[in-house]
Formats: sequence, C-alpha cells, structure tokens
Amino acid sequence: MRLWLALLLSSPAVGQPPEDAAHRADRLETARLNEDARRHSGPARISGRDRRAYQRALDDYEARLDAWRRRVADCERGRYEACE
Repeated sequence: MRLWLALLLSSPAVGQPPEDAAHRADRLETARLNEDARRHSGPARISGRDRRAYQRALDDYEARLDAWRRRVADCERGRYEACE
C-alpha cells in the first residue's frame, strides 16, 4: 500500500491536467525560440573588439577599486589626508 501511494504521489501527472495539442505546440515553440536566442547571443557572438573594450573597462574599474580600498585602509590607520 505504501509503495503504491509513493508511486502515485511521485508521478508528474498528479494534479496536472493532460496537455492538449495547442499547449504542447506553444511549449515547443517557446523552447525553440529560447534555443534560437541562446545560439545568437552569448560569448561566442561577442567580437574581439568588444571583448577588449570590456576587459579594459574591467581592468580600470578594478584599479580604481583597489586604490579606493587602499585609501580606506590608510584612513582607518590614521592617515586622515586619505579620508578625503
């Protein structure tokens, strides 16, 4: 009895109405569109120029963040000119 109940409750069809043809077609079309969008975007579609520009911007941001962190550390150590 327990096994039968466990199998019944673990079935994906429990509580779900059967899928009609229109719903299935819509679900498959959505999956196809998502896959198509995934193929036309992402790192493989980014040009080398864009990658270099992104890397320069990231390097600049990280350098400014490191400088800010050093200033905060200096300020906390009592070098108050770094606090401005």
